[in-house]
Amino acid sequence: MTPLLIIQGDNTLEKEQFIRDRLSSHPDKGNLSIEYGDEISGEAMISGAGAPSLFGGGSLRLIRGSDALTTEDFEGFADLIRRPSPDSTVILEGKKPGSRLGKGHPFIKAMADHADRVQIIHCQNPPSYQIPQWISEQARKRFGRPIDKAACDLLHSRVGDDLPALMSEMTKLDIVLPAKKSISAEAVEHYAAMARVRKTWDLPPLLARKEAAEAFLALRNLYDYNHNTLQILSAISDHFFKLCSLHAYFAAAPDKWADIRQLEPQGASVRNQLNPLVADALNAANFSRKKVSPQLVYPLFVLPKIMLQLTNYSLDQCRYILRLTASFDLDLKSGRHPDGPASMEGLLYYILYSDRFRTETWF
Repeated sequence: MTPLLIIQGDNTLEKEQFIRDRLSSHPDKGNLSIEYGDEISGEAMISGAGAPSLFGGGSLRLIRGSDALTTEDFEGFADLIRRPSPDSTVILEGKKPGSRLGKGHPFIKAMADHADRVQIIHCQNPPSYQIPQWISEQARKRFGRPIDKAACDLLHSRVGDDLPALMSEMTKLDIVLPAKKSISAEAVEHYAAMARVRKTWDLPPLLARKEAAEAFLALRNLYDYNHNTLQILSAISDHFFKLCSLHAYFAAAPDKWADIRQLEPQGASVRNQLNPLVADALNAANFSRKKVSPQLVYPLFVLPKIMLQLTNYSLDQCRYILRLTASFDLDLKSGRHPDGPASMEGLLYYILYSDRFRTETWF
């Protein structure tokens, strides 16, 4: 057993499972001591780690929330790495313990010099587009139930990316459904809560795909969780500006637009031809703040159905929506428009039906 084990990441379910598995097989599990990073210093932890147990055996200490430990605290762990005790094991749990330390810090140097004495376990949440697959795997592994794709997608839509919340809803479904019965979309609709906490950037793609019902639900959710109207407006404007930039790029390169339109419906079988074309287009249009590699085309372009969004809204519509959101922003700040969900719902209607109905703008 290494003297120092670091379990880091934002996937709390995976971290807890790993901790349970590791502790259950540890020879000194009977001497386990649990501390919290914001309550105890690293110096005290190290001195305690070296102390013999009253009941014999080695010392096993788990520090939860170790991101809260100070720079001085980590100097103590550097000593533990350099001069390990054969009967002592310390486990640091956190999002990324020691991430604020500089390269010259003794802890960082000690880890580099004695890499064999430190084990780092990464427990990261899967990206959003892989959550339905994660739901399917968990339903099968934890509950022994099959779950169809529509149910996975619906559960993800209703709950979001919060893994503990998703697990809670799956546990509820496991309780109410007959043993071993497959989880269907109907069961999710009937039993799963609408527990998703939306982010401002969730709304614009729903609008751009013209998923009106979901867009209005998302808007209400944003206000339920006290999101600022100007933040919501900024997210909408930013998204349609990106669509406008893509339209302008494809207008100047119609052959690439034709190639992508031909390849995109064919799916994964043509990704080697499609992804470089799309990545070049996204980079040329400054669609993302970071350079887009072909590997990122699926989550950035295919999954959110950017082709559908571009088809739904012409370049002229995107330009109008930019003028519309800028005018709405000005009216909000000047007091001509009341702030709140009712006004924003009106704006959403103008965006959704911008191909048929338009209002005057200031720009």
